[in-house]
Amino acid sequence: MKSKIHNLLDAPALPIVLGLTAILRILYWYLVANEPWFETPGMDPEFYQAWARAILTGHGSEYIPFPRAPLYPYLLAGMFGLFGEGWVIPRLFNLFCDLGTVLIVWHLTRRRGSLRTALIASLLFAFCGMAIYQSGELLMTSLETCLASMFLFSIVRTIDTNRKMWATITGAILALLALCRPNALILIPLFFALPMFIRQDWRIWLPNSIMSLLTVILCLAPVTYFNYAATGNIIPVATQGGVNFFIGNARGSNGWSSSLPGVGIDWVEVDAERIAEADAGRKLNSYEESAQFVAMGVREIKADPKGWLELMVRKILLLVNIREIGNNRPLTLPKEALPPLELLFLVSFGFMLPFAALGWLGLRKDPALRNATLGYLALFGGSLLLFFISSRYRLPLLPGMVILSGFGIDMLITKTVMMRKPMTIVILLIGILLAIPPWAGSTFDDEVQGYFVTGNALMKQSRHAEAALYYARASSITANYPRLHLNNGVNFLALGDTSKAIGEFEVEFSRYPERGEALNNLAVVAEARKEWDLARNYYLRASKMQIGGYDATLNLFRLTLSIGDAKFQTGELDSAEYEYRNGLELLPNDPKPYYRLALLSATRGNIPQAREFAEAALLRDPDYLIARRLLEQLPTTE
Repeated sequence: MKSKIHNLLDAPALPIVLGLTAILRILYWYLVANEPWFETPGMDPEFYQAWARAILTGHGSEYIPFPRAPLYPYLLAGMFGLFGEGWVIPRLFNLFCDLGTVLIVWHLTRRRGSLRTALIASLLFAFCGMAIYQSGELLMTSLETCLASMFLFSIVRTIDTNRKMWATITGAILALLALCRPNALILIPLFFALPMFIRQDWRIWLPNSIMSLLTVILCLAPVTYFNYAATGNIIPVATQGGVNFFIGNARGSNGWSSSLPGVGIDWVEVDAERIAEADAGRKLNSYEESAQFVAMGVREIKADPKGWLELMVRKILLLVNIREIGNNRPLTLPKEALPPLELLFLVSFGFMLPFAALGWLGLRKDPALRNATLGYLALFGGSLLLFFISSRYRLPLLPGMVILSGFGIDMLITKTVMMRKPMTIVILLIGILLAIPPWAGSTFDDEVQGYFVTGNALMKQSRHAEAALYYARASSITANYPRLHLNNGVNFLALGDTSKAIGEFEVEFSRYPERGEALNNLAVVAEARKEWDLARNYYLRASKMQIGGYDATLNLFRLTLSIGDAKFQTGELDSAEYEYRNGLELLPNDPKPYYRLALLSATRGNIPQAREFAEAALLRDPDYLIARRLLEQLPTTE
């Protein structure tokens, strides 16, 4: 009879929670839909978009070895291929994942607790502000959270049933989670440690644990194979871990920013490659680059062990803090667009910490769920400390936290834990002292960054006049924000105001003389004005700089060939040859200058030399068809 009553109560409760979860996310999307940043992807979403496009156009091999975990880009490519590019379908996919998380959390807590426990745990996830916010981003965070809840459910079922089927499912889910977050592989010890903690017969748990491990290896084998074929090194998932380790452990790290030392927060892959190769003193492949960053991070730790220990304490406090930490864009933007969201951001990891501790304490009679959840939180959370902390990266911990918090809050309501009143008070006080005070910083929001990001979004949408207003607001607060004057100059160029653009580029260069982007842009303006010597001078100076130098080299190369072509067309063959040979020195592996020198030699009647240059062009690019056609047209004898 009691079971039937539970079923009657459950019938309306679960749909209500699912409906609230969907309504909160869709309402958030609707209310911020007119914000320029909402429809403009940030750095990471742009990377995944580019990767998905490459997959659809047959250029996915350019991303092998995989620089980042590959599951989401391939899913995104599937969505783009079926429905076209846009944000609607990826957001609906995120919503589907969040609803899956609610279902799994509900099912797991309802099977092992009361209806109230399931309601509390599910509603904590539904109302979590960071989960709502991330559902609107073109990122894998909602998918990771869903997979994390599936992993917890499946590993508990493996312990409960001792069936190899569930052991296999657990391994497969962990492999999928690792294809989103490679650090999830740190959870593999749970396969072996968890049954020991609950004192299962080793003859039962050992075969299941081995089955889970073999399933992980088998599921990751294709990715590992492609990485090995590209580099000759065993890379289970992706190569980016090294640079993130360096960022999170370098001297001067604040524990939460993704700023690359020597470059800043807006670094790209080329910057990371340059820094690693400069440290190694040679050319590196992706695997070697990651390994070099690990070595650099270890050196940083050894150089200041006391400072590093202080940094680790700071990262632990950041991990459990009630405050949310933005990553892809500042959280000032959604907070200003939708003020109630700021209250929902308080429903965070830190808010749940004391209740989760109570829940763990009270689950003594359910060692499988108790130890599985604690082991997951400890291992996955500990892996984050190796890098840097942001709310986006700690969100996969949320299913474990809401499950334990559901039990903890329910115990407070029913006064189940009051029989241990002193312990309850101590746990609550410790949780509050860890999570609420600003030990690791009172705020992680940056008003200037918010204006800067909004200006960038407006510029991408060709709303240049509005973008200029936001750049001006940012400049009124601080004139030294990196790339602020650079982007404002680009925006003025789009508005047709060349003089203001030049002024902005000059200001940027005066404040950041070690960066080459401003000089590169000054060169672009000079080139547009046909001031060739001035453009060449700017490009040359910029090409020698560590930051922005590669782009400047490409532009100088292009300009050099263009000047050579102009000389060639006017019959100034010696001057043209001079320019083409300069191009060879700039990019010796590019076939274009060799092809031009082949044409020039043929024009002079020097057929053997023309053939030599044409063959050199094809050696550098066998698919350079115009060089092949020229080689076929050249006579075999003089």
